[in-house]
Amino acid sequence: MPLLSNGSLTIVMSSGANCFNPIKRKILAEKQIKIEYKDRKEEFGHKGTDCLKSYRKIRREMIHKYLTKNDKEITEKEMAQLVGNTCGMIKTDILKCVDDYLKTGNFPPEPNHPTNTCDPKKYYEEVFYLLYLI
Repeated sequence: MPLLSNGSLTIVMSSGANCFNPIKRKILAEKQIKIEYKDRKEEFGHKGTDCLKSYRKIRREMIHKYLTKNDKEITEKEMAQLVGNTCGMIKTDILKCVDDYLKTGNFPPEPNHPTNTCDPKKYYEEVFYLLYLI
């Protein structure tokens, strides 16, 4: 490490996702709710792997495609309930909930918070960056 320092070296890492900062928490919650319901435009900083559709639309398409593939039908009301209650889940969990609903008629529980959301197609990103930093 002599190229960086002849003495001790301290590294500080931080995150903007600080739940104890009320201003940051409010801004992030608004963004999460917006991305859940609204499509986005491709803007500077957009990664090619990011989907521009709302997460709700992505889940609806996943569920519809799965039902069509398995020759199953549900009402629009049932679809809306499944789409809403699978908020925050990844594809495998969403499709398991659909299977459970078709077998039992029981919907998955509603999310415990409106910002409990994630891109249903790619949950790996958070894990990848954490492993990269270690």
